[in-house]
Amino acid sequence: MKPEFHITTNIYAQRFVLQLEKWIQQNLFADFKVTAKFDWNPSRRSSRGGIYKDGPGINMAMYWAMPNNYGLTYQFKEYPSFDADRYIGGFFSTDPHHKLEAILAHEVAHAVQFFSYTKTHTKCKPHGPVFKHYYKLLREEFVNKKLPEQSSLKADYESYLAKISKISVITR
Repeated sequence: MKPEFHITTNIYAQRFVLQLEKWIQQNLFADFKVTAKFDWNPSRRSSRGGIYKDGPGINMAMYWAMPNNYGLTYQFKEYPSFDADRYIGGFFSTDPHHKLEAILAHEVAHAVQFFSYTKTHTKCKPHGPVFKHYYKLLREEFVNKKLPEQSSLKADYESYLAKISKISVITR
């Protein structure tokens, strides 16, 4: 990927995080301030969100957050325990920004989750009910409204996989 792509994607991601932060400040915690770091190293596979030395933050594995789908339908998968959830589960799209926005919302939800523990002095599992509550709020407000109709994209994706599978059998 070209450095220009990294710069423009980082700017897009930072603006999206600022939108999430503003909404959280207006609706949940007025004193919530999140920092974001973007790492383009291809060997970095996972992103993180939580409380760091300087407060709430996210650290994004950007190389894998932007699919090279070339306009084709792709499937975004969430953790298996909630991938089928109507609000916070996986989805199909052709727009690579949807995956990036879902991952950013996921990691910011972790930051809000851990920030809330500093207020309530309680804790639960990283992908437990507190996380799912905040993630659902962010997904519904910022991601799900933008997603295209899912059944036709799912059919398109499955058709694409079937074609690849036939090609694979022929070339063996």
